[in-house]
Amino acid sequence: MAVTDNRTRPWSMWSYTMSPKKLRRRHRKGRGHGKVRQAFFQDTIAASNSGQAVSLTSTEPELIEDVSPVFEGGEYARIRSGEYDAQCVFARSYHDPGFRAWKTLLRFRIIDSGQEVCGFFNLGRRPKPHVGRRSRYWAAWTLANGAPPRKRQVMTARVFRGKVFRVKVEDVTRSGDGKRHSKSAIYSTVKDVLDRVA
Repeated sequence: MAVTDNRTRPWSMWSYTMSPKKLRRRHRKGRGHGKVRQAFFQDTIAASNSGQAVSLTSTEPELIEDVSPVFEGGEYARIRSGEYDAQCVFARSYHDPGFRAWKTLLRFRIIDSGQEVCGFFNLGRRPKPHVGRRSRYWAAWTLANGAPPRKRQVMTARVFRGKVFRVKVEDVTRSGDGKRHSKSAIYSTVKDVLDRVA
């Protein structure tokens, strides 16, 4: 049995004749606009197969769930660029799939204001994290540890936790792919660890 309708209005109202076979094919290909219309198409196909007259001039089905995105990323504050005394309250090394590189994240709490600012240190793109003597992480780690690392010593990020440092804070004005941030998207980062205070 064919399914007929006058498609003179929006996409929910069709203007041509479809056989049950074509209706099923449209449903399988996702032209029914996903899960929202799945029940509608199943009922329509069943009615068509049973020989009933089917009208597709019904109103658009209700959304059965909220499909709005939920932001799962971190919150990065923005403060005036400059030098601050700050305590490291969190430290973790991890692999960043977006940059395909190893990173260390240090989160600092500014002593005067209590605001928190993150610092990111690159540990290379090798199969395992790598630190050279000229890297920012090596310099910061040496300050936190009180001495350079010994040969084959594990340079764990835990050495930063609880200690107070003099840090340099700057704005991040570009994204990882080099595009300039809008004014509302600019945030602050700890660009350098200058000295250990306590």
